[in-house]
Amino acid sequence: MPALLLDIGNTRTKIAVSNQGALTLISYNKEITKTFLNTLIKKHYVQCLLYSNVSEKDVPYLQSLNNKITIIPLNNQLILPFRNNYKSATLGQDRIALVSGATDLFGKSNILIISLGTCITYDIIDARNDYLGGGISPGLYMRFKALHHLTARLPLVSVSRSASLIGRTTEQSMQSGVINGIIGELNYIIREYKKKYKKLNIILTGGDASYFEPHINYKIFAGDHLALRGLQHILKLNYPDFV
Repeated sequence: MPALLLDIGNTRTKIAVSNQGALTLISYNKEITKTFLNTLIKKHYVQCLLYSNVSEKDVPYLQSLNNKITIIPLNNQLILPFRNNYKSATLGQDRIALVSGATDLFGKSNILIISLGTCITYDIIDARNDYLGGGISPGLYMRFKALHHLTARLPLVSVSRSASLIGRTTEQSMQSGVINGIIGELNYIIREYKKKYKKLNIILTGGDASYFEPHINYKIFAGDHLALRGLQHILKLNYPDFV
Protein backbone atom coordinates (compact mmCIF):
# COMPACT_ATOMS: atom_id res chain seq x y z
CA MET A 1 0.00 0.00 0.00
CA PRO A 2 1.42 3.43 -0.91
CA ALA A 3 2.75 5.66 1.86
CA LEU A 4 3.54 9.35 2.01
CA LEU A 5 6.84 10.44 3.57
CA LEU A 6 7.44 13.96 4.90
CA ASP A 7 10.80 15.34 6.00
CA ILE A 8 9.89 18.65 7.68
CA GLY A 9 13.00 20.78 8.03
CA ASN A 10 13.81 24.25 9.29
CA THR A 11 13.46 25.91 5.89
CA ARG A 12 11.47 23.50 3.72
CA THR A 13 9.55 20.24 3.65
CA LYS A 14 10.57 17.36 1.40
CA ILE A 15 7.90 14.90 0.28
CA ALA A 16 8.00 11.50 -1.39
CA VAL A 17 5.70 8.57 -2.09
CA SER A 18 6.84 5.05 -1.20
CA ASN A 19 5.14 2.35 -3.26
CA GLN A 20 6.29 -1.27 -3.72
CA GLY A 21 9.82 -0.36 -2.68
CA ALA A 22 10.11 2.57 -5.09
CA LEU A 23 10.63 6.10 -3.81
CA THR A 24 9.15 8.92 -5.89
CA LEU A 25 10.04 12.50 -5.03
CA ILE A 26 6.98 14.73 -5.10
CA SER A 27 7.88 18.26 -4.07
CA TYR A 28 9.95 20.67 -2.05
CA ASN A 29 7.69 23.19 -0.31
CA LYS A 30 8.09 25.82 2.38
CA GLU A 31 4.48 25.52 3.50
CA ILE A 32 2.32 22.42 3.29
CA THR A 33 -1.47 22.69 3.36
CA LYS A 34 -4.23 20.22 4.11
CA THR A 35 -5.58 20.68 0.58
CA PHE A 36 -2.20 19.90 -0.97
CA LEU A 37 -1.81 16.71 1.10
CA ASN A 38 -5.36 15.57 0.37
CA THR A 39 -4.65 15.93 -3.34
CA LEU A 40 -1.53 13.75 -3.02
CA ILE A 41 -3.37 11.17 -0.93
CA LYS A 42 -6.12 10.80 -3.51
CA LYS A 43 -3.78 10.84 -6.50
CA HIS A 44 -1.43 8.16 -5.14
CA TYR A 45 -3.98 6.14 -3.11
CA VAL A 46 -1.96 6.76 0.04
CA GLN A 47 -2.88 4.72 3.14
CA CYS A 48 -0.15 5.82 5.53
CA LEU A 49 1.97 8.89 6.31
CA LEU A 50 5.29 8.86 8.18
CA TYR A 51 6.90 12.18 9.04
CA SER A 52 9.88 13.65 10.81
CA ASN A 53 9.79 17.22 12.09
CA VAL A 54 12.78 19.25 13.28
CA SER A 55 11.12 22.64 13.00
CA GLU A 56 9.43 24.38 15.92
CA LYS A 57 6.21 24.63 13.97
CA ASP A 58 3.23 22.46 14.80
CA VAL A 59 1.74 20.41 12.00
CA PRO A 60 -2.03 20.69 12.57
CA TYR A 61 -2.72 19.86 8.95
CA LEU A 62 -1.58 16.30 9.67
CA GLN A 63 -4.00 15.81 12.55
CA SER A 64 -6.91 16.61 10.28
CA LEU A 65 -5.97 13.59 8.16
CA ASN A 66 -6.21 11.08 11.01
CA ASN A 67 -9.63 9.80 10.01
CA LYS A 68 -8.47 9.10 6.46
CA ILE A 69 -5.03 7.49 6.71
CA THR A 70 -2.62 6.17 9.34
CA ILE A 71 -0.40 9.00 10.66
CA ILE A 72 2.96 7.95 12.15
CA PRO A 73 5.38 10.45 13.73
CA LEU A 74 9.03 9.48 13.87
CA ASN A 75 9.73 8.81 17.55
CA ASN A 76 11.73 6.64 19.96
CA GLN A 77 9.07 3.93 20.01
CA LEU A 78 9.76 2.92 16.42
CA ILE A 79 12.24 0.20 15.50
CA LEU A 80 15.37 1.74 13.99
CA PRO A 81 17.86 0.02 11.65
CA PHE A 82 20.75 0.77 14.03
CA ARG A 83 21.60 0.76 17.73
CA ASN A 84 21.41 4.26 19.13
CA ASN A 85 24.29 4.90 21.55
CA TYR A 86 23.70 8.65 21.76
CA LYS A 87 23.88 9.70 25.41
CA SER A 88 21.02 12.19 25.34
CA ALA A 89 17.41 11.91 24.26
CA THR A 90 17.63 14.97 22.02
CA LEU A 91 18.99 13.36 18.85
CA GLY A 92 17.23 15.18 16.03
CA GLN A 93 14.70 13.34 13.91
CA ASP A 94 16.51 14.54 10.80
CA ARG A 95 19.71 12.87 11.94
CA ILE A 96 17.84 9.65 12.75
CA ALA A 97 16.38 9.64 9.24
CA LEU A 98 19.78 10.36 7.64
CA VAL A 99 21.54 7.56 9.52
CA SER A 100 18.70 5.17 8.64
CA GLY A 101 19.09 6.09 4.99
CA ALA A 102 22.83 5.51 5.19
CA THR A 103 22.39 2.01 6.63
CA ASP A 104 19.97 1.25 3.82
CA LEU A 105 22.65 2.24 1.30
CA PHE A 106 25.72 0.60 2.82
CA GLY A 107 24.47 -1.94 5.36
CA LYS A 108 26.76 -2.67 8.30
CA SER A 109 29.86 -0.59 7.60
CA ASN A 110 31.68 2.46 8.86
CA ILE A 111 29.71 5.44 7.54
CA LEU A 112 30.16 9.18 8.00
CA ILE A 113 27.09 11.20 7.02
CA ILE A 114 27.64 14.91 6.41
CA SER A 115 24.51 17.00 5.90
CA LEU A 116 24.93 20.57 4.70
CA GLY A 117 21.76 22.48 5.43
CA THR A 118 20.69 25.11 7.96
CA CYS A 119 23.30 23.44 10.16
CA ILE A 120 26.15 21.16 9.17
CA THR A 121 25.80 17.82 10.92
CA TYR A 122 28.29 14.99 11.13
CA ASP A 123 27.05 11.52 12.11
CA ILE A 124 29.09 8.34 12.46
CA ILE A 125 27.85 4.76 12.52
CA ASP A 126 30.32 1.90 12.75
CA ALA A 127 30.47 -1.54 11.19
CA ARG A 128 28.84 -3.06 14.28
CA ASN A 129 25.74 -1.00 13.44
CA ASP A 130 26.24 1.28 16.43
CA TYR A 131 25.38 4.95 16.04
CA LEU A 132 27.98 6.83 18.09
CA GLY A 133 27.15 10.51 17.61
CA GLY A 134 28.94 13.22 15.67
CA GLY A 135 29.00 17.00 15.50
CA ILE A 136 26.95 20.08 14.67
CA SER A 137 28.20 23.41 13.34
CA PRO A 138 26.56 26.45 11.71
CA GLY A 139 25.57 26.08 8.09
CA LEU A 140 26.50 28.34 5.18
CA TYR A 141 23.69 30.89 5.42
CA MET A 142 23.70 30.82 9.20
CA ARG A 143 27.33 31.95 9.21
CA PHE A 144 26.65 34.88 6.91
CA LYS A 145 23.61 35.89 8.97
CA ALA A 146 25.59 35.67 12.22
CA LEU A 147 28.32 37.95 10.86
CA HIS A 148 25.69 40.50 9.89
CA HIS A 149 23.38 40.36 12.90
CA LEU A 150 26.02 40.02 15.62
CA THR A 151 28.19 42.91 14.45
CA ALA A 152 27.51 46.59 14.00
CA ARG A 153 28.91 47.20 10.52
CA LEU A 154 29.28 43.96 8.57
CA PRO A 155 26.73 43.65 5.74
CA LEU A 156 24.55 40.68 4.90
CA VAL A 157 26.52 39.07 2.09
CA SER A 158 25.10 36.83 -0.60
CA VAL A 159 26.70 33.48 -1.34
CA SER A 160 29.25 33.47 -4.14
CA ARG A 161 29.90 30.43 -6.30
CA SER A 162 33.60 30.87 -5.61
CA ALA A 163 35.63 32.62 -2.96
CA SER A 164 39.25 33.67 -3.36
CA LEU A 165 41.59 33.13 -0.46
CA ILE A 166 42.37 36.82 -0.23
CA GLY A 167 39.32 39.06 -0.02
CA ARG A 168 39.98 42.57 -1.32
CA THR A 169 36.70 44.05 -0.07
CA THR A 170 34.72 43.50 3.11
CA GLU A 171 32.19 41.39 1.19
CA GLN A 172 34.94 39.29 -0.43
CA SER A 173 36.66 38.86 2.92
CA MET A 174 33.45 37.57 4.47
CA GLN A 175 32.90 35.18 1.56
CA SER A 176 36.48 33.97 1.88
CA GLY A 177 36.20 33.40 5.59
CA VAL A 178 32.85 31.61 5.50
CA ILE A 179 33.20 29.51 2.35
CA ASN A 180 36.86 28.57 2.70
CA GLY A 181 36.28 28.02 6.40
CA ILE A 182 33.61 25.41 5.68
CA ILE A 183 35.79 23.75 3.03
CA GLY A 184 38.63 23.53 5.53
CA GLU A 185 36.30 22.22 8.23
CA LEU A 186 34.88 19.50 5.98
CA ASN A 187 38.25 18.20 4.82
CA TYR A 188 39.73 18.31 8.31
CA ILE A 189 36.87 16.41 9.92
CA ILE A 190 36.81 13.79 7.16
CA ARG A 191 40.58 13.32 7.54
CA GLU A 192 40.24 12.78 11.29
CA TYR A 193 37.42 10.28 10.90
CA LYS A 194 39.40 8.37 8.27
CA LYS A 195 42.26 8.03 10.75
CA LYS A 196 39.90 6.43 13.25
CA TYR A 197 37.71 4.29 10.97
CA LYS A 198 39.10 2.16 8.16
CA LYS A 199 37.13 1.62 4.96
CA LEU A 200 34.98 4.63 5.76
CA ASN A 201 32.03 5.37 3.47
CA ILE A 202 31.38 9.12 3.30
CA ILE A 203 27.96 10.46 2.34
CA LEU A 204 27.44 14.12 1.50
CA THR A 205 23.83 15.30 1.53
CA GLY A 206 21.71 18.39 2.18
CA GLY A 207 20.75 21.52 0.28
CA ASP A 208 24.30 22.91 0.08
CA ALA A 209 26.02 19.59 -0.69
CA SER A 210 26.41 20.26 -4.41
CA TYR A 211 28.07 23.60 -3.62
CA PHE A 212 30.86 22.03 -1.55
CA GLU A 213 31.17 18.62 -3.21
CA PRO A 214 33.84 19.76 -5.74
CA HIS A 215 36.03 20.97 -2.87
CA ILE A 216 36.14 17.69 -0.94
CA ASN A 217 39.53 15.97 -1.18
CA TYR A 218 38.14 12.50 -0.55
CA LYS A 219 35.95 10.00 -2.32
CA ILE A 220 32.36 10.67 -1.33
CA PHE A 221 28.89 9.42 -2.16
CA ALA A 222 26.19 11.96 -3.00
CA GLY A 223 23.22 11.10 -0.81
CA ASP A 224 20.32 12.68 -2.66
CA HIS A 225 17.06 12.50 -0.67
CA LEU A 226 18.84 10.47 2.03
CA ALA A 227 16.41 11.43 4.82
CA LEU A 228 13.41 10.35 2.75
CA ARG A 229 15.15 7.07 1.99
CA GLY A 230 15.75 6.69 5.72
CA LEU A 231 12.08 7.26 6.49
CA GLN A 232 11.18 4.61 3.95
CA HIS A 233 13.63 2.20 5.60
CA ILE A 234 12.10 2.87 9.04
CA LEU A 235 8.60 2.42 7.64
CA LYS A 236 9.59 -0.93 6.16
CA LEU A 237 10.88 -2.17 9.52
CA ASN A 238 7.80 -1.09 11.45
CA TYR A 239 4.93 -1.25 8.94
CA PRO A 240 6.01 -3.53 6.05
CA ASP A 241 2.48 -3.64 4.62
CA PHE A 242 2.71 0.07 3.82
CA VAL A 243 5.94 -0.14 1.81
